[in-house]
Amino acid sequence: VNGEAKAYPHNIGWHHEIINDTIGGLPIIVSLCPLTGTGMVFDGRDIDGSRITAGVSGLLFNNNLIMYDRRDNASLYPQMIFKGISGPQANRELKLLPVIETTWRYWKQLYPNTRVVGENNSSKNYTSYPYGFYRSLNSPPLFPLYPQPGNNPIIGNYGPKQLTLGVRFGEIAKAYPFPSLGEESVINDTVANTAIVVIWYAHEWLAVPYFREVGNRILTFEKAKSTQPTFPFLLKDNETGTIWNLTGEAIAG
Repeated sequence: VNGEAKAYPHNIGWHHEIINDTIGGLPIIVSLCPLTGTGMVFDGRDIDGSRITAGVSGLLFNNNLIMYDRRDNASLYPQMIFKGISGPQANRELKLLPVIETTWRYWKQLYPNTRVVGENNSSKNYTSYPYGFYRSLNSPPLFPLYPQPGNNPIIGNYGPKQLTLGVRFGEIAKAYPFPSLGEESVINDTVANTAIVVIWYAHEWLAVPYFREVGNRILTFEKAKSTQPTFPFLLKDNETGTIWNLTGEAIAG
């Protein structure tokens, strides 16, 4: 944001779950649910310009972190829904911000001058996952899920803990389970009448969705060879021949 890069390691999030921070002058709420593994970042500014700070309520919805609004100590936001479900902020939706999840090794390659959140509590063992074997692909969810998945025949293809990129527009959502994406993928897709492209680089656990409408034109992307050590491959759009890197920046054409 505004030229500043920050990294938030999962092992810090396992223990603290929420970090109220500022990056590039922008107040943000960084959240990581240690049970669902979802890392999501929200704008920390309300529409009236006031600062939103969130805390861990200790409640769960479908095994997912529920945050509370520290301004009133009553409003609750399930992380993956990020809309108020009770209190003065009921039905108010937080603004989701773009975030990249990848390995620390690759993040340092992309942003060598990044800052990173470190330990601040010597009483915690940050190298240890605090919920035992819960991250195992075969372990069941801590609590039953509601509603049940129903008769969708694809549900059984993946375990409940399978890592997945999820894209959602309103009530329409699509999942991209990592095992189905191969080693490197460029997927042109449409979700909720919105043209997107999903890139995937298995070696660094990098999965990023982008809008592919540029200047009122929908572009179609394919993989292109890279001569840059930072990027294992590049993107080329078929409509203009422009070359793009994996951070979504046009670099030639």
